[in-house]
Amino acid sequence: MDIVIFIITCIVVLIFIFFIIFSYILFNIVIRNDTNKSLIFKNNLDDEKLDNEYFELSYKQDVYIHSYDNLKLHASIVVNNSSDIFVILIHGYSSNSIYVEQRADIFIKTKGYSVLMPDLRASGKSEGKYIGMGWLDRLDIAKWVDYINDNYPNKKIILYGVSMGAATVMMSAGENLKNVVCAIEDCGYVSVEEKMGYQLKKIFKLPKFPVIYISSIICKLKSGYYFKEASCITQLNKSKIPILFIHGDRDTFVPTFMVYELYNQYKAKKDILVINNATHAKAMYQDGIKYWDKIFKFLDSNIS
Repeated sequence: MDIVIFIITCIVVLIFIFFIIFSYILFNIVIRNDTNKSLIFKNNLDDEKLDNEYFELSYKQDVYIHSYDNLKLHASIVVNNSSDIFVILIHGYSSNSIYVEQRADIFIKTKGYSVLMPDLRASGKSEGKYIGMGWLDRLDIAKWVDYINDNYPNKKIILYGVSMGAATVMMSAGENLKNVVCAIEDCGYVSVEEKMGYQLKKIFKLPKFPVIYISSIICKLKSGYYFKEASCITQLNKSKIPILFIHGDRDTFVPTFMVYELYNQYKAKKDILVINNATHAKAMYQDGIKYWDKIFKFLDSNIS
């Protein structure tokens, strides 16, 4: 009997050790900026970074600020002094601001808006070791809002983001942001915990418990936040600005059901657009006419 108990104890300990190691590896793969992300993307071939046409604005300028924790943050900016509208465009996971420049060009050429395109922390030209998944980034976006208010007073500010950038938009919307008048989120997730749990099941066929919870503790110790607290729903409950929710109905990276949960939970002024046959972050490419028509009608009706 003692031998049986010993063997069972050893098996339990080994399983526990395995989950600790696996959770640490998962944290490093997902949250550290210097690890190979191919394991994440190989089962998500519709991610926005993999096949978007490269497009770069030739007339942008570089600007820098410092974050609340003293990281040097970079953004590209295009200013139209005759416009009273500024759009902050926020890129997705494991990406950088270049991948929203095509979208920025449409705002510039169609509406004449000024645009600011930040590199989120640990991305592009911005400093940082750990990806903020929208949660840490919401405080950085608040700093960029302050930058616009300080340098270009009395501008009306629109938040626009794709994928993790969309989650950043929703998390930022729950903060007290001066002169932010409305927001557009394109294929954002409900929370980091739900997003991570979904991908864990999809890629590794594992349930959330205990891996996501152990990884979350590691994330808290390393980068300062739990996965669960990084919740768009929680932040949306504090927001009062009009928000347009966009998604593709064939999105498997951030599953389409999440947009309905976000939309249904939001209590302030809102609208929704789900594009048929669009995969992750591809709504603009799948049906650009419907996409931009909806966005500009939304903005025209919510910017006075």
